[in-house]
Amino acid sequence: MPNRASTTPIVLRDALHAPDIGVTVVSISRIAKAGYPVLFKDNRCKIHNKNEKVIGDIPVSDNGIYKVLHAGAATLEQVDLLTLHRRLGHVSVNTIRTLIRNNVVAGLQLLNDSSPFFCESCEYAKTTRKPINKERQAEQASAFGDEVHLDLWGPSPLATIGGRTYYVTFTDDFSRYPSLELLKSKDETLQAYKTYAAWAQTQHNVKIKPT
Repeated sequence: MPNRASTTPIVLRDALHAPDIGVTVVSISRIAKAGYPVLFKDNRCKIHNKNEKVIGDIPVSDNGIYKVLHAGAATLEQVDLLTLHRRLGHVSVNTIRTLIRNNVVAGLQLLNDSSPFFCESCEYAKTTRKPINKERQAEQASAFGDEVHLDLWGPSPLATIGGRTYYVTFTDDFSRYPSLELLKSKDETLQAYKTYAAWAQTQHNVKIKPT
């Protein structure tokens, strides 16, 4: 651990050991949980042992990050753009270039900076949908029940108290009146439609016209 002009040997337990990495990332919460007070003052991070002796004194870098550099880690690791994209949690290419340009990511030499790449995981994670017209192209329905728009959404990452993770909406095109029904699963959509159709007939005396 850097301690101004000297160093202090410490032991990190339950840590991920990566001897080839240029920068060591240590969680402050882990240090505090182990009983070592940490003080941030005058652009320095000071770590004390249980006897209140300073065992680590780390200055802040130009970009506001407290970094512990490895001794002898001057050799830059050569890494391509796709590998770094995956390491950094699939961030954008512009973000990667900004991090390297501002020296936020150290110890790396980026290869093929301008070459395009294809990330299968990012393409798979993109949400797909049918194109939605910004302006209405057809004539608006002339009576209630002539045209009803249905939209099914889910599953939600959080369920309701009743265990429902989907919802379906019915919107009458003439009145723009919306109706929403919570569902436990997608296969309940048909029954929700039958319930809505029965409501339209009993309350408005109309039958929804099939398309």
